[in-house]
Order: sequence, then structure tokens, then C-alpha cells
Amino acid sequence: MGHPICVASPSEMNEIAAIMDKGFEADPTVNWVLTERDFMTSHRKFVEVCARPAFNVGGVHVFTDFSGASIWYPPGVGLDEAELARVFENLDRQDRIASFFSLLDACVKFRPEKPYWELELLAVDPEQQRQGRGAKLLEYGLQNCDGEHALVYLESSNPANLSFYHRHGFELLAEVQLPGTPKRFPMLRAGG
Repeated sequence: MGHPICVASPSEMNEIAAIMDKGFEADPTVNWVLTERDFMTSHRKFVEVCARPAFNVGGVHVFTDFSGASIWYPPGVGLDEAELARVFENLDRQDRIASFFSLLDACVKFRPEKPYWELELLAVDPEQQRQGRGAKLLEYGLQNCDGEHALVYLESSNPANLSFYHRHGFELLAEVQLPGTPKRFPMLRAGG
């Protein structure tokens, strides 16, 4: 794993979106919300909406071979929810999309009241997983948070990732589920 991690620029959005597509292709929540056709046309737009505010603050990190990427928000930075809603407005499964947004809303109460960093997305090419790349990406982002002794929040959409985050100091706050939805897992890491 000789490729370094660096802060990405908007000019690398295609490569970042491609690795996020690969990394989330088997995600249980993504597969519940999006049809295969919708995934192919809209997941990339979703990633772009997530990355846009993070680019402005150096919060998009990639391996230089684009085998993995992460998107981080410092305190006070986050998604444009109206823009996010537009990504999903003409897709199939509108009932599930509405339930997904309700699930996101149900997690809001677990967000810290104090300023916090947020890990929005982290993905590694499935062919290169289990080689420590996800840990390296996470540790790279956590350096900023730990330098500020800041809280770090995330919401995992995949129960298989809970032990990974737990090994890096995240504690599970809840298992949030609405009728008919998959579970979402808010997690918090104390300031380093």
C-alpha cells in the first residue's frame, strides 16, 4: 500500500465519485433505496452533492491511486439538504426515498450539541478492502479532529462496518430504524 493520501480537488470529482460508487455498490441501505438503474444514474450525483461543501474546506481525501476516498465536514459545514432532495426527486421507489429521508431525520437527535466534525462518506475499492486502506483514510481525517480535540460524528448505513469504527474509538449511540427501513447507526468519537 505505497500510495499516499492527499487532499483532493474538485477537478478529481469523476475519480472520487467512481470509487464511492464501487465502495457503496453493495451497501444494504443504498440497495434498499435505489434500483440498479437509479444507482447507475444518481449515486454519482449524490456523491457530488456530499463532496461539494467539503472541497471548500479541504475535507475530501483520496489515495493518489484513487483506491479509496473519504468526505469530511468540519464544524458548521454540511450537506445542502434541498440540493440532496433534488438528486432523488425523479427516481423510482419514491416511497422508500421518503422513508430514507425520514430515517435521516430520526437520527438528527443523536448529533452532538457541541461543535463536531462529521465523516460523511468513506469508501475503498472492494478489490482492495481488508488491506488497511479504510483505516488509513479514517486516521488521516481524524488527525484534523484530534488536533482540535473535537468530537467526531458519523452515521453508518452498514452494520458490517460497526466493528471497524469501534476499533477507531467510535461508540454506537443507537440503532435507528423506522417501519420498513434498514437500520442506521449513529456513532460518536470523543475528542482526541
